[in-house]
Amino acid sequence: MLEQWLKQIPMKHWTPNKDSLLCSDHFTENCFDKSAFQVRLKSDSVPTRFGDPQTACIICKQKRSHESMHSFYFLSNIFIFLCM
Repeated sequence: MLEQWLKQIPMKHWTPNKDSLLCSDHFTENCFDKSAFQVRLKSDSVPTRFGDPQTACIICKQKRSHESMHSFYFLSNIFIFLCM
């Protein structure tokens, strides 16, 4: 799964670590399981939404386009949800 993520993220010379973040803007709506109290990234989700590679962020420091932003930590092949 990690290899699929790395193929999709348009960053050269970057390797994610346990502190790396990726915001929810990089995923389509069908990548999430939503309940009344939380939003979780599905385990088979792969980020596919990126803008111009020149302006792509390393740890999602781009302008946040909406208030309900969620970030997801990389952890080897497991991605842990962090509710902000």
